[in-house]
Amino acid sequence: MNYILRLGAVALVLSLLIAACNDPNEIGSELVAGDFSDIQFTDTITLRGQSTVQDSVFVYSPVISLQNQGYIVGKIDEPIFGVAQAESYVNLRLTQTSNLVQLPFLLPGASVFVDSVVLSLAYDTLRFYGDTLNEQSIEIYEVLEPMDNSKEYFSDTEFETSMTPLGTKSFMARPRTAVFEDAEDTVTTTPHLRIPLDNELGTFLLSQDSTVFSSSEDFQDVFKGIKIAPGASNNLMMGFDYSNFLTKLRVYYRTESDTTSYVFFIADLSTKVSHYEMDYTGSQVEPFIDNPTMGDSLLFVQGLSGLNAKLDFPYIENFEDVIVNKAELVFTVAALPGDDLLNFGDPERIVASYLDDNNLYSYIVDFVAAFSSGDLDNFGGSPEVIIGDMVTKEIRMNISNLMQDIMDGTADSNSIFLQVYLKGQYPQRTVLFGPGHSQFPAKLNLTYTKKQ
Repeated sequence: MNYILRLGAVALVLSLLIAACNDPNEIGSELVAGDFSDIQFTDTITLRGQSTVQDSVFVYSPVISLQNQGYIVGKIDEPIFGVAQAESYVNLRLTQTSNLVQLPFLLPGASVFVDSVVLSLAYDTLRFYGDTLNEQSIEIYEVLEPMDNSKEYFSDTEFETSMTPLGTKSFMARPRTAVFEDAEDTVTTTPHLRIPLDNELGTFLLSQDSTVFSSSEDFQDVFKGIKIAPGASNNLMMGFDYSNFLTKLRVYYRTESDTTSYVFFIADLSTKVSHYEMDYTGSQVEPFIDNPTMGDSLLFVQGLSGLNAKLDFPYIENFEDVIVNKAELVFTVAALPGDDLLNFGDPERIVASYLDDNNLYSYIVDFVAAFSSGDLDNFGGSPEVIIGDMVTKEIRMNISNLMQDIMDGTADSNSIFLQVYLKGQYPQRTVLFGPGHSQFPAKLNLTYTKKQ
């Protein structure tokens, strides 16, 4: 099983890693001006590429700083990459665990009448992907087994749930349209989705005794959480912000003397597990997977638990006693026939990782250096429009430190994997021309100096 490095963990080890690497722009700077005649350039270094499957990605940590910033729910079925589906399991926490005598539904002999139960989910507009003009649907299920907020979870995790949904909703996603927080409100607030749930759920929750409401952990023993899943006909990935105050489950109820509500929150201490499934059967990408021959022409990179592009440098050992001045990977983005680039645009950034001895994905030294400096543009990886004889889109990555390490024989690996940045939190994907493409081959531009 392959797991991607948590980005937040980079900051914890950065001081150790950065000591072993140089600024990519400084490699070779020890050369004096008189040595410029010795500088050489090549863009004919052999590359080998193929598209590979990643079993799962990291999606939850008990360390709050390492938790995802946004969560994806949805389903996309398209001809290039096939079917991708995302759903979430989350548990709820109490808003009040003291002065419980003030809660009307816990008063001795209280008669409680539930008027409605509403789950609201704040939108995360940065993570929407697909066609928002079609009707979507969401289904909510009860989770039947415990979720442990002290454990790490990965995207292949599933929990048992009820067979019958607690609620469903069909809707047009409007992630940029402000709405009312409650039906009685007259002032709009941040865009969010409101899903009505079965009133019986509210009756069940408010019928518990005060011991259940003494702590969120006691409450979770009784009600373990909810699963938020896409309906069958969706063709959109929707982003949700579970840390937003609008993300909550509210039970509206009446007693003989009062009309009020009680709120359950999804909070930092809630367990929040994303589950992803990818199905490439019958898609255009299927014959390219783990096929280095076809990877010579096209490479596929996908978010969530989707595909990576693996690159090898089979003859790089021929470079001996070399100082790398700059090494830059250059890819041209491919637009395949039948692709819907209007709705399925490119990722904001592609990064490079390697597989370490524990089969874990770790960012290459050049990306760590750029991350440390606070300027990821030092590494690159973002698509840029190039206007020449024809308009193309290129992705460039500075891998100077890595190439120096490979040539010196000190690199952790001579293979790298191209991945969507913050892969487990974004559904975007792209297609790149491979190193054997006749018109736009992927290549490594290497500027170097032979050591004297």
